Amino acid sequence: DYYYLIGYSDEREIIMKFRVDRIDNKPIILDDDVTNAPDDFDLIEYTNQVFQMFDGEEMDVQLKCENELMKNIIDRFGEDVEVILNDEQIFTVNVTVYVSPTFFGWVFGFGGKVQILAPQEVKEQYQKMILQVSQDMIDTVKQKSESMDLTEEEHEMIRNGKIYRSSKRKK
Repeated sequence: DYYYLIGYSDEREIIMKFRVDRIDNKPIILDDDVTNAPDDFDLIEYTNQVFQMFDGEEMDVQLKCENELMKNIIDRFGEDVEVILNDEQIFTVNVTVYVSPTFFGWVFGFGGKVQILAPQEVKEQYQKMILQVSQDMIDTVKQKSESMDLTEEEHEMIRNGKIYRSSKRKK
């Protein structure tokens, strides 16, 4: 975990964050007059939306979750999050997040127990990332398999993208 300094930039008209351990010198802004955050800024809401302080586009996202994850959702988004119970196993929740690879990693970390329902654009970004990672893994297996002691049939299956494990080995 890291500590962050959060402040409002008059020049950029946005809330900015800085990791404290990465600040080398006293920031010049500390000598400037203090500017208050906008009236509608809510620190708790902001920290609930940002995943490990990584930026992305702020968007409203609908998630479908297994009921066993209710505590995780409340821990992440706060007790005021609006939950819609679908049935005894599933609920949906509408949350505002900064869409980023870190957010997608958080979703992925639940092993399919959290799904992005909407908006379609975010769902497609997530799917694209998963496909890219999967393809990277397949490519790695293909490269490494060339030096492995496999039958020609196994090499061919790997080259064709069919990952296959067999007890048969070349003798």
